[in-house]
Amino acid sequence: MKINKSFILFALFLSSLQARVENVEFVAKEVHKEGSIVTATGDVLVYSPSYLISAKRAKYDEKNEIVELFENVSILRNNEEATNSNYAKINLKTNEITTDNAFAMHQNKELWIASEQFCSSDARIDTSKSIVSSCNVDEPDWHIEYKDGYLDKQKKYLHIYNPVFYGNLPFVGNTPLFYLPYFGFSTDKTRRTGFLTPNIAFSKSEGLFFEQPFYIAEYNEWDLELNPQIRTNRGAGLYATFRFADSPYSSGYIRTGFFKDSKKYQDKNSLKYSTHTGVEVEYDRDKLAKYLVNGDYGEGLYVRFKHLNDFDYLNLRENGNSAYDSLVHSKINYFVNTKEHYFGIYADYYINTAKIATKYGNKDTLQELPTLQYHSYLDSFLSKNLTYSLDVKYHNYTRKIGTKAQQFELNLPVGLNFTLPGEWANLSYTHNLYATHISYQKSFELDKNGFMRDKNNEKYARSWSEIALSSDLARAYDVFGGLFHTMNLKLSYIQPGYKYGEIAERLYTFDKDESEENFVEQLDKKYQRQTLNAGIIQYLFNSDNKKILRHSLNTSYYTNKGRFATTDNRLDLYFDYFTAFSKLTYDHEKKRLVSAQNGIATTYNKLYFDIRDSYDVKFDDFNIKSKSHFLQTSAHYTFPKDIRVFGSYAYDYVEKYTKMWQIGISQYRKCWNYGIYFRRNTDPINTSYGPEPKTKNSVMVFFAFYPFGDFNYDFSLKSKDVMY
Repeated sequence: MKINKSFILFALFLSSLQARVENVEFVAKEVHKEGSIVTATGDVLVYSPSYLISAKRAKYDEKNEIVELFENVSILRNNEEATNSNYAKINLKTNEITTDNAFAMHQNKELWIASEQFCSSDARIDTSKSIVSSCNVDEPDWHIEYKDGYLDKQKKYLHIYNPVFYGNLPFVGNTPLFYLPYFGFSTDKTRRTGFLTPNIAFSKSEGLFFEQPFYIAEYNEWDLELNPQIRTNRGAGLYATFRFADSPYSSGYIRTGFFKDSKKYQDKNSLKYSTHTGVEVEYDRDKLAKYLVNGDYGEGLYVRFKHLNDFDYLNLRENGNSAYDSLVHSKINYFVNTKEHYFGIYADYYINTAKIATKYGNKDTLQELPTLQYHSYLDSFLSKNLTYSLDVKYHNYTRKIGTKAQQFELNLPVGLNFTLPGEWANLSYTHNLYATHISYQKSFELDKNGFMRDKNNEKYARSWSEIALSSDLARAYDVFGGLFHTMNLKLSYIQPGYKYGEIAERLYTFDKDESEENFVEQLDKKYQRQTLNAGIIQYLFNSDNKKILRHSLNTSYYTNKGRFATTDNRLDLYFDYFTAFSKLTYDHEKKRLVSAQNGIATTYNKLYFDIRDSYDVKFDDFNIKSKSHFLQTSAHYTFPKDIRVFGSYAYDYVEKYTKMWQIGISQYRKCWNYGIYFRRNTDPINTSYGPEPKTKNSVMVFFAFYPFGDFNYDFSLKSKDVMY
């Protein structure tokens, strides 16, 4: 009879579910029926294509179509959502599941929820007095406690009210980090429309900073991100970024924005502009003409356009935490490339933000609109040993104020190459011809009497011959576990040939009432003098074929002057715990080091440290035209439990001030990370008197909870002018 009763329960339960839900099977050791109530005990099991449910006891109310499950109730839905509790009730009419003291997990989303009250329907899941986390269940690194919340199943979005965020901090334990009246996040990993994580910061001068991004992603081909922000002591603004992929071969984005300063803030900081605006466009495409003319060639289009009224547009876009070059570069490049030929057209437009507040603004900044280039790749003719290539360029240098010019360039090398007997070396002879024609507009020069006259054009041509002997050597050494050494040696001699014309080093213009350096440069001096060049480049590999050394040395000697020109030396060392590099350039004519980049980096056990020194000097004849010298260093040490202490420092030797320094502590775990650091850096602002750097001291506190995102709190302590 027990077997028959179990079949009766199976039939009754199946008839109720087939019409409403899906095909379900119900199995238990013992089944009893009294009226419309069916009771099952002993390893109750309910399974269907979507559900697998187990419990110690079950009760089925035929009249109300309600199933109740007791003791060790486990519900697995779609092989990804698991719920454990001591009690669950399923209403077959509404397909609603109610549990008490439930523990739920989602495998794909790596989230779990512990809730005193849990109610699930087709549309949503309601929870009360709950905890949610993505970490290990036993002593999680972080968790959120909240009073009420619900999951919208259709929109796949979890809403929680009055949440308190807790972190399991070292030596402290579970500590409340912050409270929010509301917090929501998507449980779907696909691109969706909705609010992103807000950004919050505080600055003494700008007040409370709040940014609430909103993301629109209705189609796979494009999305739109809106970033409204407010700075309570300064003003408000809006930035927007439109990203798109208009074909399988192309993608890009368009970004624009503005920020409006209050009159009080503008006057207090002597800002030249009260509104900071800009537009940015970036586009990359690999197929354009190929839609019309197919063939064995490659092409590419790249567009990067930036236009802004001052660099605060960039600083305000990212809360002033990023450094930007004062020269904003826009360009359009398009090329067509085959095995034999290359054609390119380029346009370069520059905004010198350091000039914006000056007399002429950006009007005297030189632009290249456009540049055309044709290049014929190295090829042979008459004999395989006889080679040539051709490069032709056209430049249009233009601007609103100042000298303009159009330049044509031609570079034609013709060479003869031989492999010496025994194949121990290669011998080559190359004759090079370089010629250019420059047409000036609004340019003048001084005559012998010191009077200015129009400077219309310049013609300039040089030829030189080069004989080169090169050899590649390789050898294995049975030392230090096995080493392999390769070396390339090259010796060349340059003999100047045909010479016509000169390019003026400086230009005069009535617009500026002073001279300026010519933007068209002459051919490098090493091609205009009898020069002997010697170079070596060598590599050292270990038995695992890992590079442990790279070294190159090149030097030039002016034979007709009887003295050296320049010497370049580069050394790179690679070891398991240590790397180092050194790049030095010494100018023998000026008898000084003109460029030096040196640095080391080490990673040993839990310690990382690097230091870099960069020095560069440029000359106008023998006078120093510009000079830069920076020191940068950073370090961090990782303690047990992934606790990291870090710091960095940057110093400008030329201007004699600390450009940036910071120190902090962080912890990076599988499901969360957090940190706090103190930073001091400089940000330029455009005042009525010109660009002025200012210091900013700030404390940054950040938390990142997987998979929700991160929370940043930036407190600016003090801002003042940089004095140097």
